[in-house]
Amino acid sequence: MTIKQIPIVGLGASAGGLEPLENFFNNVNPVAGFAYVIIQHLAPNHKSMMDELLARHTSLPIKVIEDGMQVEANTLFLNPPKKFVTLNQGTFRLNDKEGKKLSFPITAFFHSLSEHNKEFSAAIILSGTGSDGAEGIKFVKEKGGIIIVQDPATAKFDGMPKNAIHNGSVDKICAVEEMPKELDKFFGSNKKLKFTDFETDENSQLISDILIEVKKQTAIDFTGYKFSTMYRRTIRRMGLQGISDLDDYLEYLISNSTEGALLAKELLIGVTRFFRDAETFQSIRNRLIPELVKQTEKTRNIRVWIPACSSGEEAYSIAILIKDYLKKNKLQYDVKIFATDLDKDAIKEASSPYFPNSIANEIEPELFSAYFIKQKDGYKVAQEIRDMIVFTVHNIIQDPPFSKINLVSCRNFLIYLTSDIQKQLFSLFKFTLVSDGFLVLGSSESVGEHATNFHEFDIKNKIFKNKKNLQMLNPKDKKEKDNSIHMKKVAKESDEENQKYFKNLSSSPRKILDNIRSYLIQEFVPDAVVFNQEFDLIHTTGKTNQWLELPLGMVSINILKMLPENLSLTFEVASNKIINENKEVSLKNAEISEKMQTIYGTKFLNIHFKKIELDNGSMAIIALFENTKSKKEPIKSAPIDLDLASKEKIEVLERELKVNKENLQTTIEELESSNEELQASNEELQSSNEELESVNEELYTVNAEFQEKVDELTATNNDLNNLIASTDIAILFLDSELNIRKFTPAIKDILNLMPHDQGRHISHFRSRFQIEDFTDKIEEVNRTLKPFETSIQDPSDRHFMMRVTPFRTNKNEIKGVVISFVEITPYSQTNQTIKLSEKAIKSFNKNLELEDEIFKEIVNHSSELISMHDLDGNFNFVSPISKEI
Repeated sequence: MTIKQIPIVGLGASAGGLEPLENFFNNVNPVAGFAYVIIQHLAPNHKSMMDELLARHTSLPIKVIEDGMQVEANTLFLNPPKKFVTLNQGTFRLNDKEGKKLSFPITAFFHSLSEHNKEFSAAIILSGTGSDGAEGIKFVKEKGGIIIVQDPATAKFDGMPKNAIHNGSVDKICAVEEMPKELDKFFGSNKKLKFTDFETDENSQLISDILIEVKKQTAIDFTGYKFSTMYRRTIRRMGLQGISDLDDYLEYLISNSTEGALLAKELLIGVTRFFRDAETFQSIRNRLIPELVKQTEKTRNIRVWIPACSSGEEAYSIAILIKDYLKKNKLQYDVKIFATDLDKDAIKEASSPYFPNSIANEIEPELFSAYFIKQKDGYKVAQEIRDMIVFTVHNIIQDPPFSKINLVSCRNFLIYLTSDIQKQLFSLFKFTLVSDGFLVLGSSESVGEHATNFHEFDIKNKIFKNKKNLQMLNPKDKKEKDNSIHMKKVAKESDEENQKYFKNLSSSPRKILDNIRSYLIQEFVPDAVVFNQEFDLIHTTGKTNQWLELPLGMVSINILKMLPENLSLTFEVASNKIINENKEVSLKNAEISEKMQTIYGTKFLNIHFKKIELDNGSMAIIALFENTKSKKEPIKSAPIDLDLASKEKIEVLERELKVNKENLQTTIEELESSNEELQASNEELQSSNEELESVNEELYTVNAEFQEKVDELTATNNDLNNLIASTDIAILFLDSELNIRKFTPAIKDILNLMPHDQGRHISHFRSRFQIEDFTDKIEEVNRTLKPFETSIQDPSDRHFMMRVTPFRTNKNEIKGVVISFVEITPYSQTNQTIKLSEKAIKSFNKNLELEDEIFKEIVNHSSELISMHDLDGNFNFVSPISKEI
C-alpha cells in the first residue's frame, strides 16, 4: 500500500435513493481525491438516466462502469444493469447476475472493496428496502474502513439503513449532507499516521497509556493483544474523531468518559458470518462431526465451546451442521453449545435469532430451507437450533474455562494476541477438551510449538485433536474450589443466624397455637399426603418429604411423578375407585421402595385412601401410610385387589393406546401430506416474494428517474407554454398526420382556431388568405422534408411571410411540420415605396439621356463656339467647331 492509494467510497442505494444521492453530491468536494462508486438495484432492460440526473449536482466526471475500466480519483462511477461490480488491481470487473436468484450487488461490491482497498474503503448505505449491504459492511469494518449510514428518519425507505444498523458495524448515522465531511475527516486524519514508522518507542508508550485508560473506563484488559492490532484499530478510531495525533487522542480519551467503551468496541473486532471459510466447514461437516458423534456414542452428550463468538453466526453454523447430521442418521443426542464473547452488545445481538435477507447467499439452499424461517424483514433461525446454544459474556483470558468439552472452535481470534497469551490459551484448550476432543483454528492460525499436545486431524483446514488428557487440576479450578468452601462457610453462618432469629420471634397467642398444631401433627398424625383430583400435591405430613422425589426436567407437583414407580399405579387405581364409587379404599401390605424401607424399617405398608371435602367446595384425597408393625386397629375400608385393578387398568390403557395410535398415525399421515404441500407452497411464495421485492426496488429506481425527467419536462413545457402565450408570431404545430398539436394565440388572425380544435386535421379549416394549394404544400413538406416559404396578403392588405418546415425531435426524427406566419406589412410597404422610387429614377434617367442626345445634336450642327468647363478652368465639353479652332 502506498501513499498514492485512492480512497474509494462505495454508495449503496435502492428505492428512494435518488434524492439522497443528489444531496450527497451537492456537498462533495470535487477535488478531495476520492473515487465514488454508486451501486443500485437497476431494472435489467432499462437505460438508466442517473448520469444525466446527477450531472446537475456535481462537477465530477460521471462514467458508467465497463469491464476493465481503471479506478480514477475525483470521478463518479455508476454500475450498469444486470452486472455485479468487483475490483481487481485498480480496475473494475463486471460479472453476470445469476438469473432469477435473489442478488445482493451492494454486499458483493463492499466485500470486493474491502479486500482491494482495506482501510482506504468507505461504505455508505442510503435509502432502500430489504437488507442489501448489511452483510457487506462487516467486511469493510473488518479491514479498517469506515461505515456511514443514512439516518432512517430521513430515508424514504428505511429497510436498508435499519438492517445495516442492526448488525452493529456502523460508525456514523447521520444526515446525507454531513457524510462528505465525515469522509474528509476520516481519510484526512489518518494519512499522517498510516505511513510513518508506527512501531516507535514513543508510539508504543502512548498505545500502552491508551490501553490503561481503556481498562480504567471499561475494566477490559487489552494488554494481551498485539501492538500492531491495537495501533491500527486505535488510529481508525482517531480518524472517526478527526484526531491525527496520539498525544491529542490520549487527552481526548481521558477527558471523555464514554470514549473508552467506544474504543474497546473497536478493539474487539467483532466480525463473522455464516459458514465462513467454506472448505473448513465442509471438513467439519464431512469428517469432524461423524467422528464426534461416534466418540460420544455411549453418553450421547456433545459439548461445544465457541469463544470469541461475536454476533453468533459461527455458533449457529456448527449447530446446524450437528443437528442436520443427527436428523439424517435418526439419532437423539443432547447437544449443548457454549458461545461466549467479551462484548456484551455482541452477545445480545447473537442471542436474537433474527438475520437480514442477505444471509441467503451465505448458506446452501438445503440447510437454509430446513433451518431458517422467513420473517417480514429477514429470516429467523429455527427454534430447535436456537435451543442448542447458550450465549454468555465470558473473558477467555481471565475467566475460568468450561470443562469436558468435545469441540472447541476458536477461529481468527488468536492471531490478534501476543505469543504469551496464545501459549496460555493453548494450555487452557488442552485442559478444557476431553481426550481426543477437537480444536478448530482459523486459516492463519496454528498450534505451533504446542503441537506435542495435539494430533493433526485435518492440517489443511486447521483441525486438531487433543492428546490424552491427564485432567490436571487447573489453577482456576482451585480458585473455584476455594470459593465453594468459602460459600459453604457463609451458608452455615447464615443458617445459624436464621435459627437465632426464629428463636427470638415474639410468641403471640396465634403463633403459640400454630406451633402446638404443628407439633401435634408431626408427633401423632400418621404419614400422609393430600392431593386433588388432578393428582397435584396439596399437603404432606410425617416422613413423606424424605422419599417423595421431584421428577427430572420441568418442575411438576403431580404426585404420580413423585411416587416410587410401584406405588404410582396403586395411587391412580385407588383414587379412581374413590371418585367413581365414593368409598374409602385400603391396600394392605403394599410393597415399598428400598428408600422407604430404610425410613420405615419394613418392606410393607398399609395405605388407606379417603375422600375429604375442602372449604372451597372442591374435593381432595388423603392417603395415610400405616406401618405394618403398628398395633393400631386397622381402618375399616373396602380392600383393593392390586393385581386385578392393575390388569383392568392395563386393559383399558391398551385399548385407549391402540385407538390413539391409529388416530395418531392417520393424523401424522395427513399432517405430513399437508406439510409437504405447505412447504412447497411456502418455498414458492418466498421465492416469488423475494423476486417481487427485487423487481419492486428496480421499478422504484426507474420510477424515480422518470419522475425526475417528468419534472424536467414539465418545467420545459411550462417555458414553452409561456413563450407561446406571449409571442405575437402566429405558429402552428402539426403532427405527422397533419393534426393540430399546438398553436400560438396569434394564429387566430390566420385561421379561426379555438383551444378545443387541437387534434383536428388542418384540412378542416380555411385560411383567411387566398393561398393556392395550402394543404397540398404542407403535405409536400411533410413528405419531402424540404422547407417551403412564400409571402401572402389578407383582404385587409396585411402582408405575411408563411414558412413551412419539418418538425425534428432531439433524436433527429421527423414528427410533423411547423407553420409560421410572420407579418411583414411594414416591410412590404417600404419595399413598394422603394420600387416606385426606382421606377421614377429610371424614368428620369431615361429623359435625361434623351435630352443629352438632343443637346449633342444641336451643338454638333451649330456654327457657334460652345464649350463647358468647371471652376478650375478644366473643359468638360467642347463643340466640334471649338475643337477645330
